[in-house]
Amino acid sequence: MTAATPHRYPTPAVKLSACAIITSLLLAPSLASAQRAAPPESRVYVVQPGDTLLRVANRLGVPPRELAARNSLPRPYTLRVGQRLRMPVTVRPEVLQALPTREEASNSSSPQGSHRPGVVSMLRLRDQGELTTNFAAAAPGLRVRVERFLRARDNRQHIVHPRMLRVLQQMADRFGGRRILVLSGYRPAQAGRSVSRHSLGQAIDARVEGIPLRDLWTWCQSLPNMGCGLFPRHNYVHLDVRTAAEHWEAATRRRRDAGETRLLDPDPDEDPAEVTADAAPTGTTPRE
Repeated sequence: MTAATPHRYPTPAVKLSACAIITSLLLAPSLASAQRAAPPESRVYVVQPGDTLLRVANRLGVPPRELAARNSLPRPYTLRVGQRLRMPVTVRPEVLQALPTREEASNSSSPQGSHRPGVVSMLRLRDQGELTTNFAAAAPGLRVRVERFLRARDNRQHIVHPRMLRVLQQMADRFGGRRILVLSGYRPAQAGRSVSRHSLGQAIDARVEGIPLRDLWTWCQSLPNMGCGLFPRHNYVHLDVRTAAEHWEAATRRRRDAGETRLLDPDPDEDPAEVTADAAPTGTTPRE
């Protein structure tokens, strides 16, 4: 008799989706960036019009009292435009990387110093939540922080498309680091309606502080495979990633159907009323 050949179970194969591979490459931590971590004393925040102690503290991710104590600010903590605030030691490294050095702030006429490539600053309009971070540093938690920032109104979150991360960085670089004002990011799919790009983490509705809508819309069209919608009456531009480029202007794309004028929109799930409702004030200011 011959000995029975032992049965060998196949080793399970590890499968990675193309999206996962792209995401891991895009968000791989940079050792060089970590080694260049800026000490708090080398960075400053330059006060901009409309800034308050609470707003700046939320932006830096520190308690307001700590920021006031670090800068010896007396009550009622009045700030003046152009004032340079020193950084508390508890400010996170990725936030410090987004701020100008003392020399840059002194040598630039810009309210916030010279823009550092890769630094993205965003404001969520419904609750004034802010996120400022260095996308170019590719920190391990970048995607998670952006997903949390772009969360739905009911706080549900969704994976953000890797290309959308790249678009946000390109937008910030193109417009000198001006804040990206987000009206709507992730919107969960609704029963009985077609799946939208918002529900897939592939779209945002936004404008850039101080930049005409049409300039943002025109720039969007310069990017490959983007959906770019201009909504001048509702004061925002819709941007999404897709497989073929398309652009439209809500105010001009119309058709007459049975005596009724309707908007002709290649992205039918984009309802300005929903965007406006998503951006409506909640009355609370969360800390990111």
